[in-house]
Amino acid sequence: MQVAEMLQRQPKVQRVVYPGLANLAQRELAHRQMTTQDGYFAPGMLYFESKGRTAMSEARRKLPSDSSTTSRRNRTQSRWR
Repeated sequence: MQVAEMLQRQPKVQRVVYPGLANLAQRELAHRQMTTQDGYFAPGMLYFESKGRTAMSEARRKLPSDSSTTSRRNRTQSRWR
């Protein structure tokens, strides 16, 4: 929880998704599904997005348009038909 709250305060972080945060729309559902038999809330994930361009977004931008996952899947499937 402390890491998620710290990330929310960072100017370079655009979005934080953590089931324990008060601003999560499905917070009640997360608490029902992610509570141990002892009653301890134990979410197993933390997701965040950074602001601006990242190395991954730059790499994606440089890919040719036919290099998408869908295109690769279609080429692979056509080989086995």
